[in-house]
Amino acid sequence: MVQSKISKYTIIVFLSFFIFSCKNKEKTAEHNKLKAPDKEIIKNYTNNTFNFNTVSGKAALTLTQNDKKNSFKITFRIKKDSVIWISITPLLGLEVARVMITPDSVFMIDRLHKTYYKNNIENINEILHIDISYNLLQNILLANPVSIEPENKKDKIYIRRNRKEQLYFVSNVKRRKYRKVINKDKDKFKETIETIWIYPDNFKMAKFEINDFEENKYFNAKYKEFQTIENQIFPKLIEYNIKNDKNYSLTVDYTKVNINSPVKVSFKIPSKYGQIK
Repeated sequence: MVQSKISKYTIIVFLSFFIFSCKNKEKTAEHNKLKAPDKEIIKNYTNNTFNFNTVSGKAALTLTQNDKKNSFKITFRIKKDSVIWISITPLLGLEVARVMITPDSVFMIDRLHKTYYKNNIENINEILHIDISYNLLQNILLANPVSIEPENKKDKIYIRRNRKEQLYFVSNVKRRKYRKVINKDKDKFKETIETIWIYPDNFKMAKFEINDFEENKYFNAKYKEFQTIENQIFPKLIEYNIKNDKNYSLTVDYTKVNINSPVKVSFKIPSKYGQIK
């Protein structure tokens, strides 16, 4: 087996999983009075799911690491609850990497270094240092509802109105505690805070954030623009940020999206490629 460092293309693929022509409506007083009651916020957010059997298309990616930017194009194909398939190419050139993720496994081909990676999906944690599941990957790629679980069963989910940003705030801690921890007590706090910000006009995610203060890990997804695809709201521009021992930022711009078209998922590992252990 090849004992090789993970290439930047591998990082790009996994980051993209953590990992539309209509922009979000401009924030006006009429749309952003944040008057919806708590039950309506959760109901509208939960029911506002992008429905599909398959979704495929193209996107432009920009990876930023240590102030260095690399741009790529991807072709993606997703079969609901079954498989996520992505092919990565430079702006001009042949495929440099291919990935396939199923509910229990991850497969990666690095054509530049003639290597491949395969393992259980739980072991993505070894690369990205955050816990991830297939359903979470699928949801954050499509801006579908992500659930938040309180740290303690006796605790509850807190809903507040962020009037400064004109967003609904949903978290497993109170907003006052969230601000205090983020601004003052990061070193003392040893729990995980999960937070969702929701747009009041379409009840889609504006931001999703995981702060693991005990392990000093951070993940953030920002849904900056949306587009309408066959009368459904689909993300257009997303920014993902991961912080652990290193910091990464990945911007995804969906340039072409097809819903429920037949998709072919091809993944064959060349016999001469070495396995990344």
